[in-house]
Amino acid sequence: MAVNFLFLIVLLLIHHLPLRTLGHNTNFQSFNSLLSLQGLSKGHTAKDIPNLKHYLKRFGYLNNYDETTLNNNNNNNNNNQKDYFDDALESAVKLYQKYYNLNVTGKLDSATIKQMSLPRCGVPDNVQYVIPGAKWPPNKYHLTYAFNSSKQPALPPEDVRTTVAFAFTLWTRNSVFTFQEVDLGQPHDLVLGFHQGYHGDNGPFDGPYGVLAHATPPTEGILHYDVEEYFSISDPAGAGKIDFLWVSMHEIGHLLGMGHSLDPLAVMYATVTPGMSRKNLNADDVAGIHTLYLTP
Repeated sequence: MAVNFLFLIVLLLIHHLPLRTLGHNTNFQSFNSLLSLQGLSKGHTAKDIPNLKHYLKRFGYLNNYDETTLNNNNNNNNNNQKDYFDDALESAVKLYQKYYNLNVTGKLDSATIKQMSLPRCGVPDNVQYVIPGAKWPPNKYHLTYAFNSSKQPALPPEDVRTTVAFAFTLWTRNSVFTFQEVDLGQPHDLVLGFHQGYHGDNGPFDGPYGVLAHATPPTEGILHYDVEEYFSISDPAGAGKIDFLWVSMHEIGHLLGMGHSLDPLAVMYATVTPGMSRKNLNADDVAGIHTLYLTP
């Protein structure tokens, strides 16, 4: 726990992303396309390697690639082809393996591919820059929120509102914050909604079992859910279902300024296991929010 919490403190400093950086305007595909890459390493060529490069760039591990490089397939030099496993990609895979406490080899072994294939939050893990001052000021510890969706989810609206309210309550119990739902036409600090695919924020959703949701840091106050996910409010979530409370607690953490935790049992861990549920914050989540707002 101590090691995880130390990493969390670092992430709290580097994990503040404006909405425009939540994703990249690419033809990003489902994480399932990465399954075909198991066993590959530097020097290999495969048609799904561009998806791996987009994945690692999107989540903060391949920042030295621009979109032109990622999509370049017209150069006869293998090192410039988008489907080639080059030195930069190997380094990015190693960074990813180190972050998730996997065997650091740069090779796409089964454990690495399994981790990459899990549904997850759209906020990057390993951001290389700092956006200072990403905290709510003391006069904004009571936050109002409203719903504004471009698509209607399969979950009944009242179940969505009740579950989100409970997720906010769990953060209230462990922080300085209180929350109140208001109508969209009233002044509000946070806006939550369900959307599909490209929805105007350069962080496109990708359908079931990919990016589940994303949220911005203080004080932007935007939380988007992918309407195509198989969200559930049951406990446990049920086979193949995504626990909506777990995702909501996680994204609210980002709204408050939290980064991703390295503790796999924390709500703020980046990935969600289908069929499993989380019904409360754990000690690492609480330590993180206290560090942000209760530590002098």
